[in-house]
Amino acid sequence: MKALYVTDEVDTCECCGRTDLKATVAMKLDDGGILYYGRTCAARNSGKDQRTIKEEIAANMQARKDAAYEELNQSPAKQAWYDKRITLYAKYKGKLTAAEWQRMMEPEESALEQVRRQIAVKHKFNPNSF
Repeated sequence: MKALYVTDEVDTCECCGRTDLKATVAMKLDDGGILYYGRTCAARNSGKDQRTIKEEIAANMQARKDAAYEELNQSPAKQAWYDKRITLYAKYKGKLTAAEWQRMMEPEESALEQVRRQIAVKHKFNPNSF
């Protein structure tokens, strides 16, 4: 059993049945299933202490974040954004105001933002914090 992440979307412990919890820990079972436990039940049933649970969650979050950034960086939207940026810089070399630059980059910025939000949701991040 491994701790994956903490969520406030599930407020009931699937171990003891306690309700109205502020958050639960998503625990991945050896068979791949996921159960949501309160913090105390997560530690008891996994045989791990709270510190180890927190470390597993942090490591999992970092791995998810790395995968999400890699996916974003490999996306066609990111490549189009980068290509436009390089093209504009080469063509205008400091001759554009910030507002002009922003206006010219807007289509690529919007497309990249849409992809970023989709990737955030896919990797279970808040779209506003990824």
